[in-house]
Amino acid sequence: MNIVNAIKRPFTDLKKAVIGIIFYALPILNILSLGYFLEVLKTKKEMPAWTNFANLFINGVFTIIIEIIYFIPILILLIISLFVIGTNNLASAVTEAGTINVDQLGSLLLGIWPLLLITFLVLIFIAYILPSALVNYARNYKFKESLQFKQVIKNAFKKKYFLALLWGGIVNIVLILIVQLIIYALSLTGIVLLVSIINTILSAIVGFTTYVIVFTLLGETLEEKNGKKRR
Repeated sequence: MNIVNAIKRPFTDLKKAVIGIIFYALPILNILSLGYFLEVLKTKKEMPAWTNFANLFINGVFTIIIEIIYFIPILILLIISLFVIGTNNLASAVTEAGTINVDQLGSLLLGIWPLLLITFLVLIFIAYILPSALVNYARNYKFKESLQFKQVIKNAFKKKYFLALLWGGIVNIVLILIVQLIIYALSLTGIVLLVSIINTILSAIVGFTTYVIVFTLLGETLEEKNGKKRR
């Protein structure tokens, strides 16, 4: 696993990176960036070209649909949690002034802690295997392959996959810490608008960069499964 090249990759073509960062930061248009990350997954050296926007948008939409499907179990567990608590009990945690009675709410949540723990563990599991589903989809851009749960789970517990997410997480944390230090330094100027603008720009840079790095590393697992070199 070539971690150094993966980290360098977002900066190998600044023009493509700038376009990606702009799309990533803008609502609706950021769907294009989701499709682009799948292209990053399927290529190895140069950053993919920003072409065929229709396909990028379609694959971005399918990415969102896949994510929604995989998180359905969490929605079901949350609905069950609300049902167990009961709407009347939940309403009792709200005072006449419209504020939340923290003690009352805490007592209600404590009463269903096993269910909340299960929900949390399922959330972690789904968040972990979800990129594997996207890798499966990107292989041939066939939606049904993202729902081959047995294969998705099997691939998610391979060493290269785990390391790809691990290194991606480490890089993301480091970049976020750097951004926070910059924002803190800028906040000392007292110019709120400037801090807000810089924070938005840096957040987009961090998000786009992290995804390119992670999907570059995940591409090695795609190459492993296909048994052929990426272009």
